[in-house]
Amino acid sequence: MIHILASLSFCLLACAPAPEQQQKTPTPVATPSLPLRTSFTTNALWDDGLAEVATYSSTRTIYGASRHFEYTMVTVKEDFNREYDVKTDSYSRHDLFTVLKVNLFARIPTENYPYHFLTSMFLRREDVGRLHKLTTSSQEWCGNTFKNIGRSAGLLRYSWDSYWDGEGVGSTNLDTTALFEDQLFVTLRALDFREGLTHSFALYPSMITSRATLAQPRNASLSVTTDSLAITAVATWRVTVTQSEGPLLEFWFAKDFPHVLHRYVASDGRSMMLSSIRRAAYWQN
Repeated sequence: MIHILASLSFCLLACAPAPEQQQKTPTPVATPSLPLRTSFTTNALWDDGLAEVATYSSTRTIYGASRHFEYTMVTVKEDFNREYDVKTDSYSRHDLFTVLKVNLFARIPTENYPYHFLTSMFLRREDVGRLHKLTTSSQEWCGNTFKNIGRSAGLLRYSWDSYWDGEGVGSTNLDTTALFEDQLFVTLRALDFREGLTHSFALYPSMITSRATLAQPRNASLSVTTDSLAITAVATWRVTVTQSEGPLLEFWFAKDFPHVLHRYVASDGRSMMLSSIRRAAYWQN
């Protein structure tokens, strides 16, 4: 996200008093669209009735120490209906549209108790550069937090239910043109990869925390270079994302379709290395 993962500042997730912060409606930022290839999502691979299930050997800093755990990333095509904005049970409806769903799950052990994160992202198949919906939740012994982002009627609405003082329950509008750090795991797979490609955009920080307060989108830029992972000898595109604030993000995507993420490193202590990948109907016994 895999999720995705946090810095030394992630110790704020401990059960300590939280300063009161107010959500503000952002001023929209004009962000040019990423140069993406529609061929990534239109490929017949996503129509085989299976999901891509990738597991990653991962790290994240919690309580000032690097924690090792397994991240699972599930990518699958789904048909949504507009009435409920969820996966449909009936395919005879007239309000269906297709999305790519990406689920990110992590159980992170610490000395005191485990942290659990589950994030679901949905991007329209014809436009994986724009987040359609995101839900994310965290659970640990101090409490649970649930966050939801949904796009409707030209608005991007963020709502939350947090156990932190100063946050509680609330909602606000977000910048409709900015990207989200967590969506980069799938959106960048559709990039029009080429040596020397650069692009600037606005970027919200990762949603995979127990906190509900969301910082304003940051100015960010990406650059693409050819690289090879010495560990696996896989030919990859290396995508480096720099931000005006926040960590440096680096992604290594296979040059061959479907441009699987092989490695991810953030300067705040988060990392992911591909351990295994398969196509499977994981929802069946």
